[in-house]
Amino acid sequence: MSLKSLFTATLMLLIALPALAAPKVTAPERSFAFGEIYQGEKVTHVFTFSNAGDAPLIIEKVRSSCGCTAAIVSKKTLLPGETGEIRTTFDSHRFRGDITKKVYLYSNDPKQQTFVFGLSASVKELFVSEPHRVSAGPLSPSEPHTRTLELTNQGESPLNITDIKVSNPLIQTKLDRTTLPPGGKGELAVTLAPGSKKRKINSYVILSTDSPLVPELRIPVFYLINVSP
Repeated sequence: MSLKSLFTATLMLLIALPALAAPKVTAPERSFAFGEIYQGEKVTHVFTFSNAGDAPLIIEKVRSSCGCTAAIVSKKTLLPGETGEIRTTFDSHRFRGDITKKVYLYSNDPKQQTFVFGLSASVKELFVSEPHRVSAGPLSPSEPHTRTLELTNQGESPLNITDIKVSNPLIQTKLDRTTLPPGGKGELAVTLAPGSKKRKINSYVILSTDSPLVPELRIPVFYLINVSP
């Protein structure tokens, strides 16, 4: 190879090198388990990530797989070697059982433009009705119908039931106790009084409590009545 050709090849290589520079997202932890939490709790975890590449990393956006999970990134641009954070907060008030949520980090990393973090938790109900709903029918419109529900405080502090509301005047309730100790149980009798003129009754029994995690427990109520057309 002539000296001129060698010089030309070297020059082209030097010109191409900057084009090969690229950012690279890395993270020491891509998933986190909150473990068991009570329904209604808001729990937070911070993921860290770094730019292990040799060009600036630009964060285009961060989003989660559910409106129940908020995700906030600490900075939008990371120079090579810099570290950022994503603060995630999961609101469990609409969930129960095992859940999994995702957080997506979108960037200019050419090899992984979408970087995924995972969150998981086991959501335990603090205040439980068994069964969860009242459903009966077909029923006679001239006879009362009563169903007794078992209420359980699965929390670690006493729970006080401060009020009971029903959206239908034909539905009556009777509570055997208003304070449930940790692990304690109580009974709620739900009675449909005679005299319904409607074939279907859809309603709720709403129990208000002094717990900030479960300010109220809604129990759906449905009756099918043998009403003559």
